[in-house]
This record gives sequence, C-alpha cells and structure tokens, in this order.
Amino acid sequence: MGRLYGFHNIKPKGLEGPLTQGKKSDLRNFMDKIRDEVYGLGFSEVVSYSFISPKQYDKLNLSQDSKLRDSLKILNPLGEDFSVMRTTLMGNMLDIIRRNINNKQNNLRLSELGNSFVKAGDEPSQTKEDKLLVMALVGGEYDYYYLKDSFEKLLAKLGIEDYKFQTEENNPSFHPGRPANVLMNDEKLAVIGEVHPLVLDNFDISKRVYLLEANVCLLYTSPS
Repeated sequence: MGRLYGFHNIKPKGLEGPLTQGKKSDLRNFMDKIRDEVYGLGFSEVVSYSFISPKQYDKLNLSQDSKLRDSLKILNPLGEDFSVMRTTLMGNMLDIIRRNINNKQNNLRLSELGNSFVKAGDEPSQTKEDKLLVMALVGGEYDYYYLKDSFEKLLAKLGIEDYKFQTEENNPSFHPGRPANVLMNDEKLAVIGEVHPLVLDNFDISKRVYLLEANVCLLYTSPS
C-alpha cells in the first residue's frame, strides 16, 4: 500500500503511546527486605529448583492424605526427579544440607525464599503460587530456641507483633513433641521444629537439623 500511495506522500509522525515506569512491586520489595533481614541474622541464602521428584514427599514422611502431596505434574519433565512442582521447600533445603555436610560444612545457617505451587482447583490454571521462606540450622551451637529467636527478630523487623506459638502434635516431618505452629489471626503462618530422625535418615543426614518454613504471602498481608 505504501508503494501505491507513495512513501513520499506519507508525512512523518512521532510515535505515541502510554509509558509506564519500570519498578518492583510492593511484594517484591517486601521479599527483598526479608532477604536482607535474614542475611543480617547470619543466614546464607540458597536457591533451588521449583520442580522436584514426588519421592521427596515420601522422604519427608508425609501422610498419604497430606495436602502437600497434591502437586502439579509437569507434562514433559526432564525426568522423574523433576516431574512435579513443589508444594514445600523443606525437601530442597534438606538436600542442600546433605551436600554441605558431605563437603565438611558442619555448622550451617541457611535460608531460601522461593515459590511453591498448591492446587486450588482441578485445572492447572487454578494453581495457587505462594512464596515460602525456609530457615535451617545445623551444628552443635544451634538449637530450637536459636531458630525461634531468629524468626522473632525477623518478625519484629517486619513490624509484626500479633502472633503466637502453639504446639504441633501431628506433623510427621518433625521430631514428635518438638515442633510448633506459628499462628497469626488464627491462620498458620509457619511451622518450626527439629526434623524427625527418620526424615534425616531418608536424606542421609547424620546431624540434627532445626527448620522453619513460613508463608511469606501471609506475612505480606498481615497488618503491621
């Protein structure tokens, strides 16, 4: 059409269109703040894949009816070890701890802030993506109360005060009688405790591990 009309007859005109400023979302800024604060508490950040093996749920000693087993399957996975989307970050963290211990790193303070994927319906499009924070301690100088204190310091930095710890009686991933749930407005914000010895055996870990997993999306929407 341009050739028929004649390019010389087309008057030049500047481009027009709405422009938006590129910037991080409020949630992204909130996550960055968590990373900074956790790093300030002495935890080194790790990053792992969001797709895992379904066998990881067996290694975590999850009950067969656990909601965490209802994961999203990948249609064309690279292999069984990467065939489902993770619903928890705990297994990834324990794998990383095992590799560190095998490399003679016996005193560890590790954290990861990553995605989890939970079904909210029958269709893949209904999958809910949550942001989770996992913090873990390994070594003789660390214990449950060290991890609890670290998490409470993080909550204080985030301006969160209205929460409570409640004993958890039925979480097979943790040592019986030693885990607790962190509740906020009657919602489960986090779970914290010593990892069950059977789970440690499944991951070939010979040392005690203290672990916390928190829902960052609930932290973000909490009043402060």
